[in-house]
Amino acid sequence: IMNHFFKFYEDIPKHYYDIAEYLAEFHDYGKLHKSWNINKGRYNPSHSLLSIKWLISSAQIIYKEEGSEEIELSYAPNRKVFEPRKELTYVLWYFILKHHSRLTDTSPIIEYRFIIDSAKEIFKRLTFVEKINLVDTFGLFKIADIVSASDISYYPKNPVVNEKLVKNIVGGRVISDRWEQQLKLRELGEFGVLKAYTGWGKTTASLLFFVNKPVKKVFFLLPTITAINKFYNRLKDSLSTDVSRYFYLYEAELAEEIDKLNELFFIRNFLSPYVITTVDQFILSFLQYGKYHTKRAMFRGAGLIFDEIHLLNPVMLYLLLYFLRKFRQIYRLKALFMSATLPNALYQYISDRLNLDQKSFLDYSSEYYKLRRIKFIYSDSSIEKDVDSIINNVEKGRRVLIILNTVKRAIKLAKVIEEYLSPDKLIILHSRFMYMDRRRKEEDIERNIHLPHVLVSTQVSEVSLDISYDMLFTELSPLSSMIQRFGRVNRYGKFTREINTYIYDPEISDSHYYPYEPRDIEITKRVLADFEDENLRNEGQLLEAFDQEYNFEVLNKIMDEAGRKIDLDAFEDLLDFVYSLDVNQRSIYRVLSYREAFTNLVVPDPGCILDSELKSYVESLITTQFQELDYSRKLRLMAEIKNIMIPVPMWWKGRQTYDSSYPVIYFKGMIYDRNYGFIDMEVAS
Repeated sequence: IMNHFFKFYEDIPKHYYDIAEYLAEFHDYGKLHKSWNINKGRYNPSHSLLSIKWLISSAQIIYKEEGSEEIELSYAPNRKVFEPRKELTYVLWYFILKHHSRLTDTSPIIEYRFIIDSAKEIFKRLTFVEKINLVDTFGLFKIADIVSASDISYYPKNPVVNEKLVKNIVGGRVISDRWEQQLKLRELGEFGVLKAYTGWGKTTASLLFFVNKPVKKVFFLLPTITAINKFYNRLKDSLSTDVSRYFYLYEAELAEEIDKLNELFFIRNFLSPYVITTVDQFILSFLQYGKYHTKRAMFRGAGLIFDEIHLLNPVMLYLLLYFLRKFRQIYRLKALFMSATLPNALYQYISDRLNLDQKSFLDYSSEYYKLRRIKFIYSDSSIEKDVDSIINNVEKGRRVLIILNTVKRAIKLAKVIEEYLSPDKLIILHSRFMYMDRRRKEEDIERNIHLPHVLVSTQVSEVSLDISYDMLFTELSPLSSMIQRFGRVNRYGKFTREINTYIYDPEISDSHYYPYEPRDIEITKRVLADFEDENLRNEGQLLEAFDQEYNFEVLNKIMDEAGRKIDLDAFEDLLDFVYSLDVNQRSIYRVLSYREAFTNLVVPDPGCILDSELKSYVESLITTQFQELDYSRKLRLMAEIKNIMIPVPMWWKGRQTYDSSYPVIYFKGMIYDRNYGFIDMEVAS
C-alpha cells in the first residue's frame, strides 16, 4: 500500500520510502512482547512503548556534548538504527512512539524523554521542505497502516475531469450562453478567482477549472454541512464511489481500538478522488490540529475549490492565505476562489498575497445590473413585533424565510411563531443539530418547496438552499452576507415591484463571540439606507456602494489586526511545522474560538436530551461494549455514533465530560431538543 502511495505522490523524493519501510517494519514490534496478547484488547500495555523499548535495547546510543553539531549512533550487529541516514534514527523512534497519538513533545515515560529531546534537536536542523516531507511520509505510513489492518482495498487514483463529466453533473440545467462563460474557467492560471451572480452555477461548473490542470485530488471546500450534503447528493449520481464528504472533526483522546475505527472512517471519507468538506478542515490540517499528519498529506498535488470565499472571517482568511503561500510550491497546489459578492478590495488582497495577475480573474457579476429581485425596507423595531406580518404571509400561501445572526435568536423567534402556526408549517434549521436531525430538516425543506411555510434559520441558509422563498425577514449582517440572503428570495426571477424583504437591527450581547464584526454591520446599515424601496433600481448598485465603503485600505487594516491576533511567527517557533497544536495554550485557544469559526463534534450527554426515546438510544450507543463486537458491527456502531454528533464552537469544550470512550460532554444549563437543537434552558423555558 505504501508503495502505491509513493508512486502516486511522486513528488516525494524516493529516499523517503526507506523511512516509511523502517516505520512499517518496527512500529508494531511491541506486540511480540510476552506481556502483549491480542485477546487482551484495551487491557494490553502500549505496544508503541514496547516497540521503543525493544529498539533501544537493540541499539547502543552514544551521546555527544551539548552544542555538538551531530548526534552519532553506534549500533549492535542487529542494526536497529536507520542506516541510510543514521542521524534521523531518533526522529523515526519518535514517530514510532507517537504512531497512535498526536505529535506532541511530551512522553508518557520519563526514561524515553531523551528520544523526544533528541528528535526536537534534529528537527531544528532540517529545512522546511525536509520537515514537511518527513511528517507527510509518517502520515502516508499511518494511512497505509490503517488500510492494511482493515478489509478495505484502496489504490489512490486521480480525478478525471472533462467537459462531459461537468455537463452530466449539471444535467438538464445547461444553458448555452452560460456554458460558454463557464468554459472560460479552463483558461485561468493555477490559482484563479471567479465572481458570478447567484444562480450562475459556480459550484457545479467549478470542476471545469481543472480540465487542463491535472491534480491528485479535488477538494470542494464549502461553508456549511448543509451545503456539503446537497452538493454530495448531486455529485454522487455522476461520480459514484469516487466522491465522499467529510465534516467530522473528531479529535478527542479515545480508547485505542475505538480510535482505530475512527481513523477508518477518515480513510473511507478523505481519500476519494473528490472530497467535499469544509474550509476549517483545510485550515486545521495546516494548523497541525490533532492527528493532522494524515489529513495534510492528502492535500499534496490537490486542486482546491473555495466556495463563497467572502464568508470567511478575517482570522480564517489570514490563515488560509498564509498556508496557501507557504505550501503552494512544495504541494503544487491549484486553487479556485469563488464568490457571488466578491468585493474588489478582497480580490485585490487575495491577488497581492498570492501574486496573481489579471488573467486569473473571471467576473460575471454584471448580471446584477439587470436584476432587481428584491425590494426592501428597513425597520428600527425588533423582528418579533412583525410576527403578525409573518403569519399573515403564510396564510396567504407564501413561503417565508427568516434569517437571524445567532442560534439563540433564531430559537427565541421560532418559539414565538410556533404559537400561531401548525408544526408542519414551521421548520427550524441552524448548525447545532445532531446530524440525523439536520438531515430530517433538510428533507422537510425539500418536501415543502412549493408549500406555504416558515423557515427560521441562521447563516447556514445563505449558501445551502437552492430554493426560492417569496418573503425574507432578516437581521442586518455584513453586506456580502446580506446579498447572499437576498439571493434566497425570488431566486429565479428578474424583477419585483412589491416589497419582499424586511430588515432589522441585530441584538449583540458579546461582540467577541458574535459571528460578525459590529463595524461590518454598521457599514451595511449605512449602505442600505440609500436603497430602500424604489431607490434600489438594480442589485449592481449594492456592489458598487459596498466597494466604496469596503475599500482596500479598510480591508488591509482589518487583516493587519487579524494577523496580530494570530502571531504566526510564534506558531512556527512553537510547532516547528512538526508538532501538533495544543488547543489549551491561551493564544491558540483565542484564535480557534474567534467568532465560532472553528467547531468540534461532540455527543451530548444523555442527561442533556429531552426526548426520552432519543435519550435511551444515545445511552445504549455510548455504553455498548465495543470490544465484543465483530468488525462489521463496529463499523455500524461508529456510523450511528457519527449520526448523533453535534458541531459546537471550540470554546464550548472543556466542560465536564461523560465517563465514556467517546467525546461525550455534559453542557451545564444546555438541553438538546430534536426540534430546536442544542439550546440553553433559559431559551427553552
